[in-house]
Amino acid sequence: MTRGTETVLASFLVLSGLWGCGYGLEGNGTPLPQGIRTIAIPTMANDTLEAGIENVFTRALIREFNLDGRLKVIRRKQADSVLTGTIQEFSVLSISYDTAGLASEYRAQVTVGLTLRRVDTGEILWENPYLREIETYPVTSDVLTNEARKREATEEIARLLAETIKDLILERF
Repeated sequence: MTRGTETVLASFLVLSGLWGCGYGLEGNGTPLPQGIRTIAIPTMANDTLEAGIENVFTRALIREFNLDGRLKVIRRKQADSVLTGTIQEFSVLSISYDTAGLASEYRAQVTVGLTLRRVDTGEILWENPYLREIETYPVTSDVLTNEARKREATEEIARLLAETIKDLILERF
C-alpha cells in the first residue's frame, strides 16, 4: 500500500469508529418535559424608568427562540409553556473619562428575572430571578450620537440575554 492509501484508510477507520460508537453533536434535543413543544412569550414587564425597553427584550427573546426552532413561538392560548419576565434594572454609568474630566465611555447594565411555566398545570419548568448583562460604549459631546449608541448597547444586551436564556432553558448549562 502507498502512504496516501494508508492515510485515507486510517481516516476512514477513525470516522467509522466515531459513527459506530454513537458519537453525535450536542444540542439536538431538549431537556424539557414531554409535551412541551410550544412557547408563548408575552411582553415583559418593565420595572425601570427606561420607556419601551420591554419591547426590545421581548422581540429579542422571540427572535432567539424562532431562530433555534426547538420550541415553536405561538400565542399564549395555544402554547404548552409561557415565558414571563421582568426587566428589574436598567442603568447607565460613566466608566472612563477624558483629560478634561468628561465621560468618554458608558456602561449600560440590565437585570432581568424570568419564569417558564407549563400552561396546563402551572408547574415552573425553569426559573432564573436574576440575570445580568452589561455592554460598554463610547460617548461624545453629541447627544443624538450618545442616544443612538445607548440604544445599540441596549439591543446588544437584549440579544446576549436572549441567547443566554434560550441556552439555559433548552440546554440546562
